[in-house]
Amino acid sequence: MHGKKGKIGVKILKLGHKFDVVHISSVHILKDTRIFYKECLSLKKTGFKVKLMNQAENDLEIDGISVIALPISSNRFERFTKTLFKAFKLAYREKADIYHLHDPELIPLGIFLRMLGRQVVYDMHENVPRQILSKKWISPIIRKPLAILVKAFERLCLNSFYVVFAETSYLKDYLWVKKNITVLNLPLVDELLRISYSSAKKDKIFRVGYIGGVTIDRGIDVCISAINELRDRGEEIVFECIGPVDKNVNSLPLWQKGIANGWIRSYGRLPAKEGWPIVAKCHVGMAILKPIENYYESYPTKMFEYMAMGLPVVVSDFPLYKKVIDESHSGYAVDPMNVEHAVEALEKIINDKEKALYMSRCARKAATENYNWEAEFRKLLNLYKKVIN
Repeated sequence: MHGKKGKIGVKILKLGHKFDVVHISSVHILKDTRIFYKECLSLKKTGFKVKLMNQAENDLEIDGISVIALPISSNRFERFTKTLFKAFKLAYREKADIYHLHDPELIPLGIFLRMLGRQVVYDMHENVPRQILSKKWISPIIRKPLAILVKAFERLCLNSFYVVFAETSYLKDYLWVKKNITVLNLPLVDELLRISYSSAKKDKIFRVGYIGGVTIDRGIDVCISAINELRDRGEEIVFECIGPVDKNVNSLPLWQKGIANGWIRSYGRLPAKEGWPIVAKCHVGMAILKPIENYYESYPTKMFEYMAMGLPVVVSDFPLYKKVIDESHSGYAVDPMNVEHAVEALEKIINDKEKALYMSRCARKAATENYNWEAEFRKLLNLYKKVIN
């Protein structure tokens, strides 16, 4: 995976000037990193006319992308009724060459569009049947039957579309999907390099960075416990935490203590371009996800974002993550259930500044050469060429 423009990209660049694409999401935020910044903006730069149908107050234009407003829903019921119904109406009116769908609940819309003879791409951001098995808001009694039902529904519908897998691990459960391609959610390296160089000066206080959903399943309890332990040993450390905070995290005594004492700085959800500069000023990036099946076999995008910004990383010691760390020499892979292992990794980075600098350089080099969005985008362009033809 290298970031050089190949012949495929050049050919599609010419095709792009002739074709319209509409990306549709009823779930993701308007400036979702994968959908808006990576796919929509990259397609626009390549020459396609791009529209994004998404929950918004009104129609607008952002960075040359026309946003078609879907009703903002306050709960799942509204999303599955009012918002979805509006998506059907608006999608029917559009005469796009490609409709690119991003949510499982939009699969019926995809079937409807295929019946009208429209071309549909379905972007699978998560393995839904597997995720259902670990969703805490779903009653344990119905998780397995519901997962089986969803899997049967997907099997009935997905071969009507071109399917984009966001993770390599999805393929083993979807070998029956005839038209598929894997487009990993790797970082916009050029943008992150620019941000990291502009934020290169770091202050004396050691800062630990985190960006993403702030949940116990994503290891926030381990992160703050490790930081608290090091603070008790006399280290001056601050936790820069960006992302929506789960209520179970808010109720943790240690979280409340850190917020009250100022060593946890919780920013909530921020647009990527506002969150990245904060993380870039940190000394290390954390991605200690718990050994839940869907995490175990899926790359955490944040790991590659940290690397692109030149941060040493501390991640879970899952084989998928550990292979990246071992090959790139960019940080430490630790037992995500063991606070002391996280403490030891952070301590090494704090105390061995020369090694930390070496890992920083290795991380940036690996992201630039191997883990970047430009290489993945060429795969998407190749798929679009097939759809158009």
